[in-house]
Amino acid sequence: MPVLVIAAFAVAGLGSSPLFPIVFSLAGRLPGVSSAAAISTVSLISRAGFLLAPLVVGRVVEASGFGSVLAAIAAAGVVVAVIGWLYGRKFPVDSVQDCGSR
Repeated sequence: MPVLVIAAFAVAGLGSSPLFPIVFSLAGRLPGVSSAAAISTVSLISRAGFLLAPLVVGRVVEASGFGSVLAAIAAAGVVVAVIGWLYGRKFPVDSVQDCGSR
């Protein structure tokens, strides 16, 4: 059983690891917004989430148990995937090299 859990965490990490740099790249490419302002806003929001998420998750676990928290995290992942699929087409990337440069 522990091997299955470790494998599941590895797959989840591999799947979610590209999100952070992609979000920063897309923020820097927003039309009409300076790259510095967009990237600093994304950084501020991500740091706030880093600080607040453990507190919120801990309170919800105490109130309703691990099952509901894990279901909420899975639902949030589905929402992020759908939003990425819907809005990802508005910011096409011609090539991998294009993603990091302006």
